[in-house]
Amino acid sequence: MTVSSTKNSLLETVKKQYMFKLRLYINLFISLIVVQVIAILFSSGGVGSHGTSTGNINFFEKTFSSDIIIVFSLMWAFFAAVLLTTRDYRDMDFVFIGNRVSSNISNMVFLATASLVAGFTAVLGGVLPRVILYYSLGPHHILSDNYFLSLGDLSLAVLATFLYLILICALGYFCGMLVQLSKAFVVIIPALFFGTLITASAREEAHLVDYVFNFFVEESSLSLFLVKVIFTAAVLFGSSLLMSNRLEVRK
Repeated sequence: MTVSSTKNSLLETVKKQYMFKLRLYINLFISLIVVQVIAILFSSGGVGSHGTSTGNINFFEKTFSSDIIIVFSLMWAFFAAVLLTTRDYRDMDFVFIGNRVSSNISNMVFLATASLVAGFTAVLGGVLPRVILYYSLGPHHILSDNYFLSLGDLSLAVLATFLYLILICALGYFCGMLVQLSKAFVVIIPALFFGTLITASAREEAHLVDYVFNFFVEESSLSLFLVKVIFTAAVLFGSSLLMSNRLEVRK
């Protein structure tokens, strides 16, 4: 009976903290809109172009995609996750009676919600230039192949983007907790990342970042990709939770 009561108490606390954060962290969603609008402006002219001619006929082709919007959204997700680990944001949780476990779980649920919103708006943001072009230029200027997306294609794109965002949020949350444990990680983490890139480039060989990138990006099976993301995110979030408990002890 005590165990059941404890579980209900934890779930109720997490729910209250989560709803509180949805209202309190509205500035994060506003910043997401700003970032994605900037990305849409960057991609509105197309992400690639190609021109050719034959006889008196000239062809000019522009390629549009949501890649830039997704990349900007991923950067936003990383910094938003790091921000939630800072002391000011952590202390906000104790408006309610809770502990580090409820605080971190509510943060993770919030990041999952933010990732879903960001994934949905990023994919739709990529569709917006297509719609504008269709009605401004007319259908006779547009190659129909891969231009019109079905509901299934859009749903798949939202799901894949959501999973990438969750993964980046988990990584950002993990890095943020490392920094909270020791400010030295502010220097160590970028140094390791860029040092690995520079060293590998000088040797002209594959490096850890390549392997990690290919492990997720080159995966062709959605179900296997889903398993990879869930497992990796669980490890990163779980490690962050353990580090957060150490922070509480150090206080």
